[in-house]
Amino acid sequence: MSKKSIVSALIFSASLVSASAFAQGIYIAGDLGTAIPSSIKSDLDSQLAALGNANINSSMTNGTAMSGALGYQFNQNFAVEAGYFNSGTLAYSGTATGKTLKFESKLTGMRLGVLGTAPLTDKFSLVGKLGYSFNTVESKGTSNTTSITISETMNGLDYGVSAMYKLVDNISVKIGYESVANKVNALLVGVQIKF
Repeated sequence: MSKKSIVSALIFSASLVSASAFAQGIYIAGDLGTAIPSSIKSDLDSQLAALGNANINSSMTNGTAMSGALGYQFNQNFAVEAGYFNSGTLAYSGTATGKTLKFESKLTGMRLGVLGTAPLTDKFSLVGKLGYSFNTVESKGTSNTTSITISETMNGLDYGVSAMYKLVDNISVKIGYESVANKVNALLVGVQIKF
């Protein structure tokens, strides 16, 4: 083997080690965006109907979603993370026979997930997420003048997809879509910082 081949092989090996080392490590991530109720409104309709409200006609607004995560990137393609999600206030309003219904609902939960990353360039990547979340949905409001609180545990699968752009070596910005336990869909923008 020639000296030139040996030097080339060493440079190539060093670049692989360097890329691998850059890809590994602990990171934190935070997101902010819009939470769109999926089945929370129909769940609350059913719960209010079970309490004797008939002919319910209702609507629910979006909330301001927030999420945070602590993760570990094993290599440029695979990571695991644990995190928190808060849908923000989802305002429910409706009518039932002889009644006005007004509620504020919120989904909060802890999440575990695995992430697969597909680097498209040295700065731009697509990320898929699959996980499980442990959630509570709490709804507080009134049926005419009667105060009602309904709390329910709603665990389930989470999934999402996002696009990530690396600003500098350890800071990236991202935009994406997530579904939380089939109860809330979220459009999120955020930042990821690696250590």
